[in-house]
Amino acid sequence: MTTNTTTPPEAVIPPDDARRKLTMANPEDPNMRHISVAGGTYTILVTGEQTGGRYSLIDMLVPPGGGPPLHRHDFEEMFTILEGEIELTFRGEAQRSRYAFSACARQRGRRSSSWRSATRLVAVPRRHLS
Repeated sequence: MTTNTTTPPEAVIPPDDARRKLTMANPEDPNMRHISVAGGTYTILVTGEQTGGRYSLIDMLVPPGGGPPLHRHDFEEMFTILEGEIELTFRGEAQRSRYAFSACARQRGRRSSSWRSATRLVAVPRRHLS
């Protein structure tokens, strides 16, 4: 049996950028941007500008049985289900989970699969939502 004794290279942490600020999201803020998508209400909690172009964070309230039809993106999405149930369809297979990562360019859909609304947080690359 051979043992690998190679030490991985150390990650280089970039220097602190004093221009970057701590971003606090308050979904109750009346100035938050809300958009209607596929019958749900999406609240933009953190924009790409606030994260130095890294990602956006969206709070999605999906009504019972609601959600977008099967679709594709050219970017990834990460989901965290905070309340209710969401059924994610990926490559034709429906699954349920509290956490999910969806690869780009793959057909997918999602819907609230419970009798009540579902709330989820979704992180997407910044270039898609500012």
